[in-house]
Amino acid sequence: MKILAIGSSHLQNIATAYSHFKREKLFSFKSINLNDALYSGWLASREPIYKINSFTENNIRSNIDSFKPDALFLSVGGNEYFIHSAIKDPRNFDFCLPDQPDLEIAKGAEVLPYKLINTFAQNEIGGLYSAFKFLTEINTNVFSLGVPPPVKQDDFFYDNLGAELKAAARERGLSTPIQRYKMWRVCDEAHRLWCDSNGVSFIAPPFDTSDEDGFMRETYRGDAFHGSLQYSDKVLHQMHDAVSERISL
Repeated sequence: MKILAIGSSHLQNIATAYSHFKREKLFSFKSINLNDALYSGWLASREPIYKINSFTENNIRSNIDSFKPDALFLSVGGNEYFIHSAIKDPRNFDFCLPDQPDLEIAKGAEVLPYKLINTFAQNEIGGLYSAFKFLTEINTNVFSLGVPPPVKQDDFFYDNLGAELKAAARERGLSTPIQRYKMWRVCDEAHRLWCDSNGVSFIAPPFDTSDEDGFMRETYRGDAFHGSLQYSDKVLHQMHDAVSERISL
């Protein structure tokens, strides 16, 4: 079995786990890390639609032609929820989830309509992933990996932010854990919707990596945003199982 994965920082962790745990027996793995200098400026435009530059698209196509993978995996989103919920926005907003209306509202926050947040998420996430829609024309086995659940513990979260975000946190304060969870949820739902609408199979985070409230369990925390190597190893097994099931049909 051969898998080609395309993505950024979350994929870097998965590639590291593949080597660290020596998972070659699961599948042959090749990754295209969009954070690599080779792909600098890979996101050519956002407006009016998201597009990747021609070099990146041609490079991806070339890798598919040479590697001949059984399946393609995407892990290109995730920053959307984190950027908008790690630090209190200058406007300090919050919102209600329709299926969990009793979750607390952050003190002093302006409550925005869910429809507004949902539309933002669909435009941002759906737009980004649509730039990779061409993959479904090349291979019928295209999967997309869900973003790891949010971290609940504020002290760990703050300690594991980068220097720039720490400075912003000192100035404006952290968002509450519930704000992080709600933004993660709405972005996760937008991701799932895009997959369902475009013939891509969504792979949710491993179910046992989150607690009963939907937050990342301590064992699987990497930093404020990413999963640990143990988390990534679970994802590798998910990838194996998903492709095995698909190609056996």
